[in-house]
Amino acid sequence: MDGKYVIKTPSDAIDSRTEGPLTADLYIPPYGPYQLNEIRDYRVSEAGYKVGYHYSDKGMETFLVIKGSIEVVLNGKKFVLTAGDILNVEAGCPYGMTFLEAGTVIRQMCTDRNNREYDLLEPASCADTDKEKVNEVAADGKGLYSFGAEGLRLVLKVGRWQLGGYKEVWELQLDKGYRLQYNDSAESEGLYMVRSGQLTVEVDGEEFHASADDGDLIHIPVNTPYSLTALTDDCIIRDFNVSCHLFRLLEMIEAARDYFPEKLKEQAYLDYLIEVNKAIKFTSLQKVIN
Repeated sequence: MDGKYVIKTPSDAIDSRTEGPLTADLYIPPYGPYQLNEIRDYRVSEAGYKVGYHYSDKGMETFLVIKGSIEVVLNGKKFVLTAGDILNVEAGCPYGMTFLEAGTVIRQMCTDRNNREYDLLEPASCADTDKEKVNEVAADGKGLYSFGAEGLRLVLKVGRWQLGGYKEVWELQLDKGYRLQYNDSAESEGLYMVRSGQLTVEVDGEEFHASADDGDLIHIPVNTPYSLTALTDDCIIRDFNVSCHLFRLLEMIEAARDYFPEKLKEQAYLDYLIEVNKAIKFTSLQKVIN
């Protein structure tokens, strides 16, 4: 592991199990009363491996295709996902998947691991569907909402309403040299995946390198100030643990721009936005607003 903050895949797996053509690598175990943020990669050595049709009685599963492609059957629909696509499956939603290529890798993040799974018979026929028309899919390059600032673009990939109210998943597109500074991470752990490009992670005065070559993970403990700096023009990271109400915060900023822009110059109003949206990580909003 590059320090204890950048997780290299697959070499930094804390548990690895192989059964036939499938290997499951565990990087982050679930934690807390709601068993959040378990991260595993599943990779196959042969095409055609199937995950049987089933559903979970609680919790959410969020899948990211790292490499290759999978065919998904979900709620009577059939569609193909490729690298960069995200699939979010809520409790009670039946699904199955087939790995279409040898070497395909998918990353699974579980929200609430206190669940049970139930096997089902797969429907005899399913409608071929454009993945961009499936509510559970956030296709690569697409999002539910976007917000632009100088040097930074934020794209909402999975909404809080899709993750049991626990958190949101965002994509951060950074210009080369753009620096994200988090002075306080007390409300949640930092949990990122590098989608493309390279960046520097600075923690406690030490610098670590992260890149998209192998889908590096960045994992920052609570109460740890840190910064992320883009080293390349194509730097994109996915933030899988946005516990604050970032979507609501950005909508409130946009509304203020339209109706009372002078309020955005008042520190008291910015402090109010941070407090009401539990966004203590974002102790300086002025850089984003401008």
